[in-house]
Parts: sequence; structure tokens; C-alpha cells
Amino acid sequence: MQKAEKLTGLVLSGGGARGFAHLGILQALNEYHIKIDRISGVSAGAIAAAFYSAGYTPLQILDLLTETSYIKFFKLSFPNQGFLKNTTLFKLLKKMLPEELEQLNIPVTIALTNLNTGKIEYHNEGPLARIVLASTSIPVVFHPVVYNKYLYADGGIMNNFPIEPLLNTCNNIIGSHVNPISNTKDLGSLIKITERSIDLAVSRGVFEKSKLCDLFIEPAKIAGYKIFDFKKSEKLFDLGYEAASKLLETNNIQ
Repeated sequence: MQKAEKLTGLVLSGGGARGFAHLGILQALNEYHIKIDRISGVSAGAIAAAFYSAGYTPLQILDLLTETSYIKFFKLSFPNQGFLKNTTLFKLLKKMLPEELEQLNIPVTIALTNLNTGKIEYHNEGPLARIVLASTSIPVVFHPVVYNKYLYADGGIMNNFPIEPLLNTCNNIIGSHVNPISNTKDLGSLIKITERSIDLAVSRGVFEKSKLCDLFIEPAKIAGYKIFDFKKSEKLFDLGYEAASKLLETNNIQ
């Protein structure tokens, strides 16, 4: 009797600039020769998933994203639906990635929030750049994305740790969560209160989901970094790498 194939799945959460920690975590997984067979990602995790599954190494992705400064990623627009338009990011995705989600080397599922229906959706086929763009579009900050006559926004609104698509398909699940919640007294401005509120809202339910992972990686040291700290990409990469390496030293994931 033929043995069933063992599959390892990876969940990549949202987290804005803290998503660069995902790349450090992927670097550590590579060095420990852990083969990823399925990925479920949202927001910043969707970007990391798309590029990694297209064949780029974590260091190549880091270089690619940091070569284009954060300011160039987003074009200011009139705030009728959002303050910023992800024009340059969309062009980068179109240029560097396959046209369709199903063309990636590793099967990827991306979580989106359908603003019209108010429901979470999981997409594993369709126009890759548009779907990734939609998954990263934080409401109010960024324009929502039109796809199939619906308005879509950041999947993290509804599910910032989309483990569900992997539960019935993978034997091992590795979780990479880049929204650690720590105590803070630094809430002296509206933007800091807004960022803190977003972090608390999108992190609900993650603790219970973490119990479903064979390995759950949450770099505690990135808690002090903000979702728009894009200039600190290399430091965030290093902190993700450090946290994953320590866990992988004592955990056997094959």
C-alpha cells in the first residue's frame, strides 16, 4: 500500500512592515532544509508567499522590496476611498510575478476581505497581482481593489492568521505570526492609538489557532516596530531569522 504524501504548510500573517520578519523566518527554514508544500498568506504575508512561491529566495525578496523605497510604493490620491494608491507596488507585482496565482511553484492561498459581502474569502487562482494587492489594502489608508465586480480589502480585517486552508491538506503546519502584542505606554498620539487598535483587533483568535500549529514562530522582539517601519526592513528580517533559528534548533519539523 502506497504511503500518503506528507505535506508541510506555512501560514504567513499580515503585519505591514513587520512582514519583513517573514523573510527572515523563510531564510531559517531554508537553511534547515524544510520544504514548504503549501502556503496560506494574508496582507504582508501574501506578498512574501507570492514571491517565495515564484522561486525567489528570501534574500532576493528583501533586496527587491528594499531597492524600491516605501514612499515610491504608494502614490497619494484623493481621499474619497483611501489616502494612498498602491500603483508602484502593483506594477512591481505585475512585472516580477506570474500572471495567475495557480502558476506559482508552490500552491498559495491568499485571504481577502470582501467589503460588499462582509465575508472572508480564500483565493488560490486568478490574477496574482490584483489578488495580492487586494490582500494588502488596509481600509481608509489604501484604496480598496475592484475584482469580479466586488470591492476587496486587506484580508487581515477578518482573518490575520489564515490557517484554515491548510488544516485538511497538510500533515505539519508552521505558523509565522508577526503581530506580537506586548505591554506599551507609548500611546501619546492618534496614529499610535490607531496602530495599537489595529494590532489588537487583527490579533484576536491567534492564540487559539497557534495551538493547531506544529511550530508557531512569533518573534517577540519585533513588538516595538510599527506597521509603517519600512526603513527598518533589514533589522526586521534579522529578528525573524533569529527567532526562527532558535526554535528550529530544538524542534524537528520534516
